[in-house]
Amino acid sequence: MGSLAVQQKAAKLAKIQQIYGWVAVSALKIIYITSLQFFRKRFYELFYIVHVTMFVVTVVFLGLHKPHKFAPVMYAVGTFWCIDRLLKITRMMIHSHNNTATLIPLAGLATKVVLSKPIWGQPGSHAFLSIPKIRNFQSHPFTISSSNGVEFVIKAQNGFTLDLHKYALKHPGVKVKAMFDGPYGAVPDFGRFNRVVLFAGGSGGTFTFPIAMDLVRNMGRFCTVAVEFIWVIRDERRCMYRKRF
Repeated sequence: MGSLAVQQKAAKLAKIQQIYGWVAVSALKIIYITSLQFFRKRFYELFYIVHVTMFVVTVVFLGLHKPHKFAPVMYAVGTFWCIDRLLKITRMMIHSHNNTATLIPLAGLATKVVLSKPIWGQPGSHAFLSIPKIRNFQSHPFTISSSNGVEFVIKAQNGFTLDLHKYALKHPGVKVKAMFDGPYGAVPDFGRFNRVVLFAGGSGGTFTFPIAMDLVRNMGRFCTVAVEFIWVIRDERRCMYRKRF
């Protein structure tokens, strides 16, 4: 009797719909494992590719697992995802028209990227940057490090950022084709406060620095009367900013 039950269970698991379900579950587990900080921080580009691929696999095979139950929802999810990708590509094409990036190598394995096309963005927001000269078909999120125009200060880690810094060292001040999507992010309105204290460590200054500059530049229009900027770095010689305020 026990053997028959095992055979029936095995037969049920062998059905094609059950296999589809196991594929979807496996894809979700892969997303979870590769999303852990240890993996994501060291292999960001691989994490991103795996994340997008496994998301598509999950949506497709979950819909195939139980078509009558999940298919309508998965159709909706897939449609929204495709619309989001289409809007992202459209925005990137619009912002990329006649847009170039000037690459300036900085101390501390950092690279300053200055876009020629003015695009308004709230200080502290982020955007996706793509430079085909460095890597084709890849866009990476970075904090906009300026309050006037679009600039990025990118710390070299590995992959795209390291290749970007190496290229900037070989060709300082070079102008390359750039693709831009953004800005994104909901940053608090610091101008509503009479005193603002900003803390940052290392490359985190790319977030707080433009906020401080914007507050100082518009102090007469904002409620802010005092700005305290605290930035902790390991070595002063590796300072990425030289402005005073």
